[in-house]
Amino acid sequence: MKALGYMFVLLGMVASSQLRANLLTNPDFETPESVGGILTTTGDWGWDHGSIVGLENGVSPQSGSLMLRFDSTQPNGGAAGDGSEILQLLDMTPYSTQIANGTAYLTGSAYFNRVAGDADTDTLFGLRFVAYSGSPADQPTTSTELGSSSSNDLGDFISDPDPGTWERVSHSWQVPTGTTYVKFIVEALENVTNDGVSPEFDGHYADNVVADVVPEPGVFALLIVGLAILRRFRR
Repeated sequence: MKALGYMFVLLGMVASSQLRANLLTNPDFETPESVGGILTTTGDWGWDHGSIVGLENGVSPQSGSLMLRFDSTQPNGGAAGDGSEILQLLDMTPYSTQIANGTAYLTGSAYFNRVAGDADTDTLFGLRFVAYSGSPADQPTTSTELGSSSSNDLGDFISDPDPGTWERVSHSWQVPTGTTYVKFIVEALENVTNDGVSPEFDGHYADNVVADVVPEPGVFALLIVGLAILRRFRR
C-alpha cells in the first residue's frame, strides 16, 4: 500500500510538470500592440495585418477584455492574398536535445469566432506551424524551411455563424530535426469571397492562444528521480 501511495505521488509529480508555461507572449491579446509586418524577433504578433480590439460586432472576447481581429491578407494592410496569417516566432533552441531525438512535439490551440454575416462571409479558420533552421533575424530571407503542418491537414475548420460561441482548434506536430525556431500561425481564410479591398473580413477573431512543447526539458529527469524514490521505498 505504501508503494502504491508513492506511485500516486510520482504520477502527481509528472502531472504537475505538464502544467507548463505558455511559450507565446501576449497569448490572450490583453496587451495592446501593433499587429502586422515582417517579424525578425520573438515575442511579438505580426505578419499580416490585424488589430487588438474589445467587444464589437456582438462578439465578446473569449478571455479578458481584448481579442485579435483579422483585418487583411498582407503585412501592410493590402488585399492581395486569400488568408490573413497572424503569427509569432518561437525560439526552439531550449528543446534542441528533444528535437534531435525526435521526441519533441509542438502542441497548440486557439479559440476562433466570427459574426454571422451573410452569403459572402468567409467561414474558415486554421492553426499552422512552420519550422526553420537559422535565426529569426534572417526572416524571411536566408532561413531554411524544414517543414510545415496545419490543423487543416485534419480537415478544414468551418466555423459556426453564432457570434456568442467560441470554437477551439487544437493541433500537435512532431518538430523536424534541425529546427531552431517556428512560426506559430493563427489564420482566417477567404474561402467564400476573396475581397479586393481591406478590411477583407466581416468580423473574424481569435483569442486565448496556447503553444507548448511536449515533453518539456526536465520531465524525463523528474520521472527518473521519482522512480528511484519509489524503488527505494519498496526496499
